[in-house]
Amino acid sequence: MAAEFDIASNIRDINGNLVLALEDEANGLWVRKGGLLGQQRSVSSRESTSPWVDGSSFEGATKDATEGSLLVKVFGSTWISVETRYQALLAALPMSAWLYEEVVQGVSKTWRAGPVSVVDPPPEPIDFANNRKFVVLSFKVQPSPSISGVA
Repeated sequence: MAAEFDIASNIRDINGNLVLALEDEANGLWVRKGGLLGQQRSVSSRESTSPWVDGSSFEGATKDATEGSLLVKVFGSTWISVETRYQALLAALPMSAWLYEEVVQGVSKTWRAGPVSVVDPPPEPIDFANNRKFVVLSFKVQPSPSISGVA
């Protein structure tokens, strides 16, 4: 038997006020792949080389902003409700600094995030039949989130 997990995925304004809950089945939004942010973090580094010396010298590195992405399922009882909910999702996406919050079984991680890019692939016939569409939200987040709820 599968375990039940309490997961929340939220868009908050820079002051921490809730803008949109992405794990909201009643309002036709659901984050796929477990409801958690997919991340890719890279490092910027500088290296010096010289034509007169073998090898190179490592000068230092910094953490780049992490690339985050979410696969969001937008669904409803009719295609009209799907499109209405999709437009509401687009309207709620911040165009400047904002906070992305994940809460899993009482442990909260909050990232400061930047503008959101949206990829909306064409729906398949099965999506029309099931009144759903999938969109990818991509955005940069700070490399280290604030975490609470951990003893």
